[in-house]
Amino acid sequence: MKQPKTSNEDPLHELAKLRALLEKHEKITKKREEEEIALRQRYRQLLKQYAELKKAQQQVIQRERLHALGQMASGIVPWGWVREPIPTRFVNQARPQSVWSSGRTS
Repeated sequence: MKQPKTSNEDPLHELAKLRALLEKHEKITKKREEEEIALRQRYRQLLKQYAELKKAQQQVIQRERLHALGQMASGIVPWGWVREPIPTRFVNQARPQSVWSSGRTS
């Protein structure tokens, strides 16, 4: 059977136990600090990667919008308008034939 501790234990033995506990505590504290540093570095790295991902996502969205706009425009605009230079198209349509050549007088 184990004897209860008494206050008359060897003080050097108690000091050795305390020193061992202190060393263990210091090792644990140092390891925790190192892990915190590593965690902060990883967090900064993840923030940077997230920002890059968001930027790439915005570029993809913009590219898809432009692509959709191009497809929409190609389906709406008559082919003749695309082949003909813009100024000529507007000059030719400035005075439609039906209004000016009908010969009506008011």
